[in-house]
Amino acid sequence: MGYSLKIVQNTVLKKKPINSSELSDNEKHDIATGDYELHSWVDFDEDDNHWRVAFLNDRFHDSSTWLVYTGHVEIWKDDIMIRPLFPATSTLLKDYKPCGTAGLNGLDRQIIAVMNELSPGSLVDFSDLNISVAGPHVHPFVQAKAKHALAKAIQKGGRRLKLNSGYRTIAQQLLLYNHKQQGRCGQTLPVAVPGTSNHQSGLALDTPDWSFWKEILPDFGWRWFGLRDRVHFDFPGTHLGSHAIKAFQILWNRNNLNDQIKDDGQWGSQTQRRVNSSPVEGFGTSLNGFRGLRLTEPPFMEGEDVKKVQQALIDAGLSVGRTGADGQYGPATFAAVKEFQAREGLLVDGVVGSVTLRKLGILEL
Repeated sequence: MGYSLKIVQNTVLKKKPINSSELSDNEKHDIATGDYELHSWVDFDEDDNHWRVAFLNDRFHDSSTWLVYTGHVEIWKDDIMIRPLFPATSTLLKDYKPCGTAGLNGLDRQIIAVMNELSPGSLVDFSDLNISVAGPHVHPFVQAKAKHALAKAIQKGGRRLKLNSGYRTIAQQLLLYNHKQQGRCGQTLPVAVPGTSNHQSGLALDTPDWSFWKEILPDFGWRWFGLRDRVHFDFPGTHLGSHAIKAFQILWNRNNLNDQIKDDGQWGSQTQRRVNSSPVEGFGTSLNGFRGLRLTEPPFMEGEDVKKVQQALIDAGLSVGRTGADGQYGPATFAAVKEFQAREGLLVDGVVGSVTLRKLGILEL
C-alpha cells in the first residue's frame, strides 16, 4: 500500500510554515478530514510543527508537494502509524524547559474541555473575529461580554488584531511561573501565581501591536496595562480562576486513580505539585486516546487508558495481578503485556504502542 496521510482535523496545506492568513491563495489550500495516498514524506528541518508531504494522486493549485501541520494529521505506512511518534517517555511540566508554551497543547486542550464542562458557556471562541494568532498555543477564548466588546473594537480599528496570548491555562501559567522562579527565558516582568491571572478567566489578551490598539481597545472597556506590561489588555468580568484550578484538579483525579486530590478550586502546594507532575502532551492522548504505556519507576503510569488495556488483557485470559484492572501500569501488568506480545508474535518489550493496542482489539485496524 505504501504511505498515506490521515487528516484528523480540517487543516490548511501550506507552501511556507507561517500563519495561513499571511499566504496568498496559491500558497495554501483548505483540506478536509480524510485519507490521502502519499508518494513520500520527510520531516521539515526548518520547522518542527510541519512535515513536507508529496501526494500520490492529488494536486492542489497544480502542485503535489505541501507542508502539513503536525497537530492535525497522521502519517501511516500500510497499517502502522509512523508519525506522530510515541514519546520515549512523557515529559512532565516540571521538566519542560522550552520558553514557549506550544508543547503544552495536549494538556491545555484537556483542561479547557473540563473547564467548559464545569461552566458551560463561560468561555466563548472568538476565532471568528478578524484576528491572527502566533501559534497553536494561543487559545482564542474570552468571556461573552469581552468578545462583544472586542468585536466592536476590531471593527473600529479596521485591521486584524494579532494575538500572542489569549486564554491561558493553569498549566501554561505555571510554566511561565516556573521560568520566572528559576531565572529562565529572560523573564523580567512579574508573573502571576496560577489562578490569579486574568488570562485564566478569559478576561485578558496580549498583542504585539499594543501601540495601535491602546488607542482603540480602552474605548470599549479593555484596559491597557501601560508600559509596565505594554502588550497586555484586560476586561472587567467574573473571575474564573477557581474554575480553572478545579478543572485541572478534576482532570488529575480522572487520570490518577491512586493519587486523588481535593477538587476545591484552591491553589496550593498539593495542586502545584500535581500540575508540575502532569505530562505536557496530556493524559492518554498520544493515539486515539491512548498513550504509549510502559513500566516506569514509581509512581507508575495510571489512568483510564491503563485500565482499558488491563481489561483487554484479562479478557484475553491473562492476569494483571490480584487487584485486577486498577488503572496502574505496574510489574504484573508489564508481565501480562509481554506474555501477550509473545503469544501474538509481536516484539516483546512490555511497551503498549499502536501495534499492541490493535492486537488487543482496542484500536481498529
